[in-house]
Amino acid sequence: MYDIVERIINHTWQSNYSGDQQYVYTICGVLMIVVVVELIDVTVNLFRDIIRR
Repeated sequence: MYDIVERIINHTWQSNYSGDQQYVYTICGVLMIVVVVELIDVTVNLFRDIIRR
């Protein structure tokens, strides 16, 4: 998971800021999950509207 987030945000790990960097990775991971869930929701709603017509 860290590799995916690191590639997306292009962040390099620095050993003297490990606590702050953990927050960056956690926030980015949560945001990625939220975006994926929203995209799935929009897609499902789109197909529901198409099928109902």
